[in-house]
Amino acid sequence: MHDGFVDTVHAAADGLPAADVDADVSAADHQVAGLRCRNGSAVLVELRGRKVTDGYYFVRYRIAANGGTDVRRVTLRRVGGRFSRRPDFYRRGSCALLTSYKLIRPVFGGPTKRPLGISYRVAAAARVSVTVTRGARTIRRFATTSAQAKRTYRLTQGVKGLSTGDYTVTLRATRAGKTTKAVLTSRKL
Repeated sequence: MHDGFVDTVHAAADGLPAADVDADVSAADHQVAGLRCRNGSAVLVELRGRKVTDGYYFVRYRIAANGGTDVRRVTLRRVGGRFSRRPDFYRRGSCALLTSYKLIRPVFGGPTKRPLGISYRVAAAARVSVTVTRGARTIRRFATTSAQAKRTYRLTQGVKGLSTGDYTVTLRATRAGKTTKAVLTSRKL
């Protein structure tokens, strides 16, 4: 029923034993299932009244690491009952210059014409540029910002005139001549 799901999440968890991973499976705004790993075996458990059907999902999983908990996300697509991994829409938190960077969802558009939401945060003042592309075509270059430390910045790309497909959002944060680059992807439905 859910071919490849457990293996895909396990691989995304950097090959850690399945017993070390717990995960929540979400579609758009709601959780639809959980991955529960106990005694070396993993089971996908659908929530009551919710079904895991073909579509786009993200899995938020927790790994016990270094006396704490490491939280990560992986994007999946399910087609014909089989799961495959998609490019990231959410960058892991960091103690470096770019502390937080994410797209609000792994997909946008659709019947509700939901825009592409972008969010980032820097640890120290930096010059930040954000570019949205589809393939080799630049869709939008947001104005470069002098971002302040520890403040969350939010940007929105509307869907009007955009065709179905993957859109890449590239962020560059520069401080003291050093640039941090991060790339995330969301799919327009």
